[in-house]
Formats: sequence, C-alpha cells, structure tokens
Amino acid sequence: SFADDFSSVSASNQEYINDNWLFWTNDGGNVNYGFKTGTFNNDADKYIQIAPYNATVDEVVAFALPPRADMVNADPKQFTFSKALYYQTPDDSKMEVVVSTDFAGDFESATWTVVKDVTFPEDASINEWVDETVDLSSYSGQSSLCIALRYTGKANTYRIDNVAFGDGEIDNPDPDPNPDEPGDLVEVTIEEFLEAQPGDGVWYQLTGEVYDIYNTSFGNFWIRDDAGNQVRVYGLTSTKQESNDHSFESIGLSEGDIVTIATLRAEHNGEAQAGGTPPAYYISHEEGEEPEEPEVPTGDPTALIISEYVEGSRNNKYLEIANISDSEIDLAAYTLRKYVNGAEDNFDDMTLSGTLASKAVKVFRINTSELTLPEGVTAEATNSQVLNFNGDDPVALICNGEVVDLLGVFGDVDFGKDVTLRRKSSVTAPSATYNVDEWDTLEQDDVSGLGTL
Repeated sequence: SFADDFSSVSASNQEYINDNWLFWTNDGGNVNYGFKTGTFNNDADKYIQIAPYNATVDEVVAFALPPRADMVNADPKQFTFSKALYYQTPDDSKMEVVVSTDFAGDFESATWTVVKDVTFPEDASINEWVDETVDLSSYSGQSSLCIALRYTGKANTYRIDNVAFGDGEIDNPDPDPNPDEPGDLVEVTIEEFLEAQPGDGVWYQLTGEVYDIYNTSFGNFWIRDDAGNQVRVYGLTSTKQESNDHSFESIGLSEGDIVTIATLRAEHNGEAQAGGTPPAYYISHEEGEEPEEPEVPTGDPTALIISEYVEGSRNNKYLEIANISDSEIDLAAYTLRKYVNGAEDNFDDMTLSGTLASKAVKVFRINTSELTLPEGVTAEATNSQVLNFNGDDPVALICNGEVVDLLGVFGDVDFGKDVTLRRKSSVTAPSATYNVDEWDTLEQDDVSGLGTL
C-alpha cells in the first residue's frame, strides 16, 4: 500500500524531491515542463501539477510514477487520487492512468497500457477537485506493477493530490479556518524582488507606482519605483485567490497610484513578474496625482491594415502592419488589441507611436522571438502581451475608438495556431470583420514575407 498527500512540499514550481516517486518528461530536465510542486492557502493546500506551456517540443509527454504496487496482496486492488483543472485550452492534451509490467528505468522503451483516461472534458469547472478511483483487479497477479500518471499535450494545467493504492490512507488535516489571511510577508523593494529566485515560494510585499494598466479584467499592469526599477504585475485580485476572480476593477486603482501588493516571485519567458498563478493580491494603495492624458490625434480609419501574423514555434511571435494610404500617418492614433482566448470583454492593448510612411510596413515581435528575418528587415521588440498570442486570440487595429481591422475569430477558436498568415496583395482596405479569404496560410515560422508590402 502507498499514500501521499504531498505534505512535505514547501514551495511552488519546484522539483518534488521524494524517494517514492520518479518523474520524467521528453523535454529534458527542466522542471517547468514536467510535474512540479504547487501550494496555496498559506501552504495549507499542497499538490503536484503540470503546466508545460513554453516547452520546446511540440507535444510534451510526462510521467509521474509512485512506488511499484504489490497487487497480489493489495486490498482493495485500486488506485485513487484527486485531480483539478486550473487552465484549459481546446487542444488534444490528456491525462491517463497507465500501467507497465516491464518498466526497467526507461520510460520510453517500457510498454504502457492505458487503464483509464482521466482527461477533463472541455466544459469542466476550473479549480474543482474531483476524486478518481481506478480498478486494478485485472492485475491481481502482479506483485510489482508500475502505475503512473501520464500527461500528453502542451496547453492544459492538471493538479494532482492524495495519491494512494491498496489500503493506503491519507490523514487530511482540518482546513485553515482563515485561508484569506496574508500570513508572513517579506517586504522588499522592486530591485530586491527582481533579484529574488523565481519559484522560491516566498510571499513578498511589494510597493510601487502603477502605470500602463493594459488589462482591467485580470488586473495586468506595471509598477515602478523612483530609481526606475519596474516589474509587470500579471493578475491582481482584491483578496488572496488561487486563480484570478476578475475582481481587479473593484479595487479602484488608477495609473499614478502607489499600490502595495502581496505576490510570489514568478517569471515568464525569462522576464520577472509578479502574479501569474496564483495571482498577486491587493493590500492597500494611495491615490497619486492624475497623470496628464496624452492628446490622441484623430486617425484615418482606412490607412492601416494588419498585413502579416506569425504564430511560430516556442516564443516566436511577429505582427506586421502596413500603411496602404498615400500619406504618412501618425501611429499615435492607432492601438493594437489582442482579445485573450477570443473573449470580446478580455483584451490587452498596445498604443502605437512614431510615424509610418506611405506604402511602408512596421514589424513588431515579442522580445523573446529569435527567428532570422529577411536581410535588412528589423522588428521592434516589445514585452506587450498583445504579441503573446497562441492561435485563438484575435488581433485588431483600433482607430478613433473603433475596430477598423480584425484578424481572427471570437469564441476561443484556433484560427491561427502554428501558422503564418499573410494578407493577400489584392486587399486594398481594412475590414472590421474577419474574412479568411483575404489571407494566405503558410507554414509555421515562415517569416520570408515580413518587411515588404
């Protein structure tokens, strides 16, 4: 018999060091792409999880293997665990209970038989724990059976807790009566926070001036100090939450305010950030001086189009706009907008700047992109979330407060996953309605057309 409630876990996003377990992933030794630890509620809730979004392979295969089971003497002859879905994107990701009778240390060469598919359906609730029981009576003659959890995919986050087989029992302690109490926070400057180790499990108290609020649904913005240090806050909630409850707007923060938050030290694509999973949560704020609103010029809604979109491998994301008019235009009149997962009420904005000559193009890239562009072509690097699309995020050009050009489909549809989309040369005007016939579809990572109209 065996049981593990992961009570020895001390921090999130770390390797689970336990002699009873073996973990493996086909994306090498990076713990971020296999099973890793997770905590919540001031460490009252502990589990293992997998969330391999930025893995280098097209499809992650990861195993979590507890000790071998003596099914001859096991009573009952079953494998049990709890699972929860934190994030789901429509794809082919799946979780299975598999067994092997010939495993000898090499996960790839062993024969694995699926005994139960425990993949969550597309309409599953988020952060709701579900108990699973797997009948293993057909293996009652095996005295050394390997039972594993196998994840296949790249997009969805699974959390696993209370793993047991045979008569293994888990003593679940009473829940924390005050789960929303902050607990001990380590007060640091932004500079000290940037130097902290990602995934160290420490809750930090951080204070800074709010600027560039670019998503009011999730609470995404930046904070900075007088010395020029800055960090992105990727998700802020009014109280401590395991996932984002979209309470940011109730806080009443404005750009220029001085806010104090509690957060873990996280990282995304090599960039330090506060928040994420779980989100940062609000402590207090002082109202700052009202920032002077920049004067936004009136733009020509017929002048600009989105001319190319590259949803490449790894973190290679590019977007090109073109001035199809006969005059130079002031880009300050235009905004690029990404609708997160196809939701019309959840979007990130990036206001443009500079000018663009007639019949010229401008290429943007997320700052982690690394593809080789055609000779003489440069792309403006940005850390804006607008460029962090993954195939189901429509992108729009906004002029004078209205959508004037749209690429993509609303409703969480994979219209542009793992492809390059290039506007046909026959297109002579922007369109606020997506028309697939206006676009050529090319292979992933094809950037040969960037830089030319």
